[in-house]
Amino acid sequence: MTTFEELANAPSNDLESQVRALRQPPKPSEVRFRILRDKGDKACVASCYINARWVNDRLDGAVGPENWQMSMRYMPGEAWVEERERNNRKYETRHQAGVWLCRLGIRFAGTTEWVWREDCAEQKTPASEAREKGGASDAFKRAAVHFGVAKDLYAFGEQLNDEWIDTEPAYPGAYSKKITAGGLAKCAGLYQNYFDSTFDWAGQEPVPAPKQKAPAPQADYEALKEGIEKATNLIALNKIGKSISLVKDELPQEALDSLRELYEERKTAMAKDDEALFA
Repeated sequence: MTTFEELANAPSNDLESQVRALRQPPKPSEVRFRILRDKGDKACVASCYINARWVNDRLDGAVGPENWQMSMRYMPGEAWVEERERNNRKYETRHQAGVWLCRLGIRFAGTTEWVWREDCAEQKTPASEAREKGGASDAFKRAAVHFGVAKDLYAFGEQLNDEWIDTEPAYPGAYSKKITAGGLAKCAGLYQNYFDSTFDWAGQEPVPAPKQKAPAPQADYEALKEGIEKATNLIALNKIGKSISLVKDELPQEALDSLRELYEERKTAMAKDDEALFA
C-alpha cells in the first residue's frame, strides 16, 4: 500500500503519481486555524489554512524543485491617508489598495512544456511589509489550488463554517480576540475526523465526504426555551445557560441563536429587577 509520505513527498517520473501527490490533503498537524468572523463576545466562525512554505514544500515533493516556477506581480490601486485623533494626539495611517497576481508553472513528467495557472489576492490595508507579504502568499496559495494543492481545505472549510468556536481576548483588556486552546483543539479534532473519513491512503483519488446536518432535536430546544422562560432567578437561569452550552453542538444554528438571544434578554431583565429591588 502506498503511504501518505510516499504520495506527498517523493518526486516521481510518472505523471499520474505527480498529480496524485499534488492533490493529497494536508495532514492534521499541518493545518492552522484563525478567526473568520465574530459570533458574539466569546465565539467565532473559524477558517482553516496552510502557509506558503507548506505549498512550496508540496511542490518540491511532488514534482521536484527544478520542475516548477512562479512569477509575482503587484498591481497598485488607490492610496490614501487616514487621519485620526486620540487623547488629543493626531495619527496618520497609510492605506494602499492593490492586487497581487501570481503565475505558477509546472513541468510535468514526460513533457518539456510548462502548464501555467494564475490567481490573485487583494492587498491588505493599512499598508505594511507584513501585509504585503501576506497578499503575495495568498496569491501563491490560490494559484497552487488550481493544481489541486490543498484544495480539500475548501470543502472542510464549509463544514467548519457550521461550528461555533470559543474565543477570548488576545491579552487582558484587549479588543482583539484569539481562538482559545479548547477552540483550537475542537477545530483540529474536526479536521482529523474529516481527514480520516474522507481519504483512502491506498493512493485513490479523494472522495469528498457528504455534508450532512443532524436533524433538529426539537424536544431539547423546547425544554430549554421553557426553562429560560420559567426561571425565577439568576441562579436558575445560569443553570439553563450551562445546559445550552452542553448541547450547542447538537442544536441547529437557528435554534441556538434563538436560545442565546432569549437567555440574554431574561438575564438583562432579571438584573434590572434586582437593581430596582435594592435601590
